[in-house]
Amino acid sequence: MALMLFYMVLEQYPELAHAFPCIGDDAKEYCTGYRAGAIQAKADYKTGHDLDIDQRACSHNTKYCTGYTRGYNDEADFLG
Repeated sequence: MALMLFYMVLEQYPELAHAFPCIGDDAKEYCTGYRAGAIQAKADYKTGHDLDIDQRACSHNTKYCTGYTRGYNDEADFLG
């Protein structure tokens, strides 16, 4: 039921972000980066900074940075 509701909402609002699931090789690095990116976007939003990933350089490994970028962008989409 919850999955069907998710798809109904996504059909109504296709611009809403939807995160990649944290599965597969190096999922821990990706998920850790994703959470960090989302937290940073929320912090930027609360402090009135522009929601722009380009103001944040990622110096971790590729999987972490991919997750960080996606998490930041998804959270920025949710926050508006």
